[in-house]
Amino acid sequence: QVCDQAFQKGDAAAKQIFYWAQEELMLLVQAVVRKLQLDQKAFDLVMTGSILGLSHVREPLVSRLQSIYPLMNVIMPNQPAVYGALKLALEDGKHVQEDPPTPV
Repeated sequence: QVCDQAFQKGDAAAKQIFYWAQEELMLLVQAVVRKLQLDQKAFDLVMTGSILGLSHVREPLVSRLQSIYPLMNVIMPNQPAVYGALKLALEDGKHVQEDPPTPV
C-alpha cells in the first residue's frame, strides 16, 4: 500500500519498483511459455496475486504479453486460489470411498 500510494503521488522510486515487478513477471511468464512450448499455441494464463490487482501493474503487463503471445487468454480469478483448491478437494472427496473398518 505504501508503494502504491507513493506511485499515485508520482514518486520515481515507486514507479521504478512497479516497473521492476512487471519485468520480473514478464521473465517468469516467458520462461514458462518457453519451457512448455506454448509460443505458437493458444493457452490460458491465470494471473493471481495482490500486485496484479493494481491496474498500473496488470494492464501494461497484460498488454506486453499479448503483443508477444497473441493467442494467450488472460484469466483473472474473482476468488482467491484457496477457493479453487478447496473446491477441487471437496469434489475429489465425493469420489473417495472409505474401506469399511477391519474387524479385530
